[in-house]
Amino acid sequence: MKSSSSIFIILGTLSSCNALMSQKQLLTSDVSIKAKTLKPKSLSVLNMAPRIDRLEGRWSPDPSKPEEGIPAYGPVGSLIRGGPLPFIQRIFKADDYEQAVYKYMANEGCDRKEAQGNMDAYLENPNDWAYQKMQEKKGGFKRDYANVNTKPKDVILSGAWALIVFWFFATFISDCVAGKYVVENTNTLANGNLWTIPFLK
Repeated sequence: MKSSSSIFIILGTLSSCNALMSQKQLLTSDVSIKAKTLKPKSLSVLNMAPRIDRLEGRWSPDPSKPEEGIPAYGPVGSLIRGGPLPFIQRIFKADDYEQAVYKYMANEGCDRKEAQGNMDAYLENPNDWAYQKMQEKKGGFKRDYANVNTKPKDVILSGAWALIVFWFFATFISDCVAGKYVVENTNTLANGNLWTIPFLK
């Protein structure tokens, strides 16, 4: 009886140990799987996130990532992607543009080029950009603002259109300076002179 009971005790202990070992292995594997899936994303977000100075209220690139402070493309790139509005913003309000880019990078966890593309799209048309972002959150098509209008065909068409517009306004201004559109006789009813009406003379 004693030998049989001791055998049952040993078997019960072994089964309990095996159960604990299998449970431990399962938890370990589950944790490792979660770590493999979550770690790259969290690290990428942290590595790309600029810092904010709470006292001054200004964003700045991470000191360990100086490349965050280097523009992905210049004002001409903003002109190609978003038109004249982001181009003008970068020329006359460069600091405000940079602060907005840093903030977008920190909030969205994206790189500098993507942040600049979204900022150019926002400055070009805030309503369309906000609508597009709402559609993306609902699972819609995600627009690549970082590379929009950068294909050779798009650049050529945009350049041709810009030259036409520039030529038109340059010609119009030069003609105005030369007096081409000056009306010599302004003493007419069309110019607000009521005394040109015969019975009012």
